[in-house]
Amino acid sequence: MDAATTLLDNAADAPAFPASEDALRKLINQHISEDDQKLLLAVYYAPARDAGDVFLFEVFENFGANRCDEEKKIFEITYTSSGFPLAPGRALHMLLTNLPELHAAVEEGWSVIQELRQANESGSAKVLYSDPAQAELWGMICGLS
Repeated sequence: MDAATTLLDNAADAPAFPASEDALRKLINQHISEDDQKLLLAVYYAPARDAGDVFLFEVFENFGANRCDEEKKIFEITYTSSGFPLAPGRALHMLLTNLPELHAAVEEGWSVIQELRQANESGSAKVLYSDPAQAELWGMICGLS
């Protein structure tokens, strides 16, 4: 990892939910090292839906050719068996977006933004990676900037 990126390792800030944090960090490190799309933000969170499942929200430069979904939904893919360590009956939900779509989602109050804000307010969200050049993204999502 180079000086232009920061992996956040402050265990004191960890909310009560992070049973899968180590495995997610390994996955995020793989995403950081990919050359085709630059990872800007990765957030591990536990929303009210699908309790016990693992949720990872990621923002990539140029994901989906920087298009915005017409139905105002962030792309979500769910894995039940992918080599990622999961408890039986649990799933990994990966929500993937790009900067233009993220800005639209925040401005228009898409449901995933509300879900992330609620998780943050309840202490069930943790930024695991943030590109220093885009340090304001989490604050923007949470309505702090």
